[in-house]
Amino acid sequence: TLDVATRQRRERTFAFPALTHVDPLSSTDGNVTIAWQPAGRGLAHTGLAPWDASYVLAEWMSRHPCPASAPALQQFLCGNDGNSTCTRQQWGGRHGVELGAGVGLLSIVAARLGVSMVATDGDDAVLDLLRENVNRQQWSETQTGEEHVRVRQLKWGAPDVLDMLGLTAPAGLILATGVVYGGDPEGWAGLVDTMVQLSDRETLVLLAHGQGAAPGLHRTEGPFFDRVAVYFEYTTIPLHTLHPSYRRSGCVIHALRRRLDLTTPDAIRTTNGCIAALDGQRGKRAKRKRAAVVAATRKGSVPREDESTRALNDEPSQGPKTKKKKEKKNNNNNDNNKKKKI
Repeated sequence: TLDVATRQRRERTFAFPALTHVDPLSSTDGNVTIAWQPAGRGLAHTGLAPWDASYVLAEWMSRHPCPASAPALQQFLCGNDGNSTCTRQQWGGRHGVELGAGVGLLSIVAARLGVSMVATDGDDAVLDLLRENVNRQQWSETQTGEEHVRVRQLKWGAPDVLDMLGLTAPAGLILATGVVYGGDPEGWAGLVDTMVQLSDRETLVLLAHGQGAAPGLHRTEGPFFDRVAVYFEYTTIPLHTLHPSYRRSGCVIHALRRRLDLTTPDAIRTTNGCIAALDGQRGKRAKRKRAAVVAATRKGSVPREDESTRALNDEPSQGPKTKKKKEKKNNNNNDNNKKKKI
């Protein structure tokens, strides 16, 4: 039938010219060929097909062997210490995890850059194709694809993710593309839970999304980033640094790292694989303050950085009565001082 014919296995080759400078195992043109098949009707098995966001992030990574040397990430990752070893740290030597790896293009490129990858997905059919693509790559005569990219099944929100993936420490790199689309707040909560379990302050998280992403996601707005902001700082990679053919394609890359004022397990509790909000009333206050900051920022009435910093530190706001009392107290003190001088 026509439906069966359109779902037959296909191949696609992606070009990564910059890989030839960092990966001796690549062919002279840096091509990576993967097998894929159309997903068919509906949203089932969408991971069987390659998506633009995966290529856009993989290509950007291939041109930036030292991520912190990219102007967009230097301040974000290294602060004001621009001459530190932070700017010279390469992808190689890190342990990475890809969430929703699909056909595996991004994990394969990351492995070519020297990252020891764990490619995860929750779909059995996708996992079979993912293993096939990892094993078909030309690694080396003495090493198999499993030694560069380990394929594991992972459901977002599951408990004990580090143990499940065979990791003894938080990942140095977390990758995900096209994972936040439609309207699935419950699924996004599980995704953020997994990101938190896999990360610490030194972890770099890179997310890429193209057309079809959840509303507001490209502008770091909406339910997903509201939840992300509780645990992570984030920034957007400038569009002019993406591949020229994709600068107007609707693809956006976001970089995240864990907030400095949160640690696990003191400030974050994980119960049955789902992140509980910040403990007690503090979580409610933080949520209300963030909503107020977002609303004020959209109106242009307050600077985003100053207000968000105050909200994250959870400092109590001063109401009109408190301010008046302070002003009255200060005036009384000034009068007393004048009398003493006289």
